[in-house]
Amino acid sequence: MASLSCASTLPWTPASYPRPSAGRCLTASRRAPSLVIVAQGKVKKYRQVILTDDIEEVGKKGDTLKVRAGFYRNFLLPKGKATLLTPEVLK
Repeated sequence: MASLSCASTLPWTPASYPRPSAGRCLTASRRAPSLVIVAQGKVKKYRQVILTDDIEEVGKKGDTLKVRAGFYRNFLLPKGKATLLTPEVLK
């Protein structure tokens, strides 16, 4: 049976972490590393699609359309109402 005093010497206990003095700021060596954000490339806002079903106010089956990426991703693709226009699809 382990004694309770052993638990206080484990490295993950709060007592093992140094505490900053009250009212003083942390020095640069004690601060968390700064967050680095890496920008990604520009995103295409539109997609060329071929409709696989008739969609009211959008188009008929077989029409090729230029639609917003979000409309394709959130509505057309999950419902299977359109496919992306690729060279393989055109053949």
